[in-house]
Amino acid sequence: MSAASLPENEPCSDCEDRLDSIVLMTCKTVATQLAQILLKARHDLQIHHANGPEEILGMTGAEPANARLLSFGTTSIVPAALLRSFRFGAYNFHPGPPSYPGWAPASFAVYEQAAEFGATVHEMTQQVDRGAIVGVALFPLGDNVEMRQVFATTVACLIKLCTGLAPALVQSPPLPRLDIAWGKRRTTRKMFKEYCALSPDIGQEELQRRIKAFGYGDGYSVPTFEAQGQPVTRTRE
Repeated sequence: MSAASLPENEPCSDCEDRLDSIVLMTCKTVATQLAQILLKARHDLQIHHANGPEEILGMTGAEPANARLLSFGTTSIVPAALLRSFRFGAYNFHPGPPSYPGWAPASFAVYEQAAEFGATVHEMTQQVDRGAIVGVALFPLGDNVEMRQVFATTVACLIKLCTGLAPALVQSPPLPRLDIAWGKRRTTRKMFKEYCALSPDIGQEELQRRIKAFGYGDGYSVPTFEAQGQPVTRTRE
């Protein structure tokens, strides 16, 4: 295992009650961008990168004392014990608004022709997308919106949230909670797979709607026709 530090900085004071490091759980490219944002808010901060929980454990060895975890655009589940070990808490940048907690929110929003979409920052808990919300950014969804546009705008919202919250994220106190509740329905990988299962008698309008929303897949499923018991993947345009 190897986990990189981004970048090398002067250690901050040895005060046990002060946040001195942030662990970014995301891909290396995004971690570099987020590190630049956070270091503008506080130049003496120690910033580390990990692709997942296993790397966090290997990087810290024991409790990540005086640290805060930021998860950005990852589907990794962090064990409850590891979450609790972060003295200054853990926050997740969720690629969807509070009304769309769960798996692949953009696909479900497009399929359901939602009026708006966005991004959410929330406290991480053992239960996915249930922690208190500390930041939200929204944008309208047009009638003819394309998934690539939704993805790009959502990422822009996440970066905007990180930039706006950076002064608070790099300091010891927990971020103020917003009086905003999560939606009651949480989408799942199983639900995504079910929408990708296309019956031979599906109507043209419904077919196009599903291809538009789920055609990019989720890393596990893509729209597929069931023909004589054999899945036949439909090629996307």
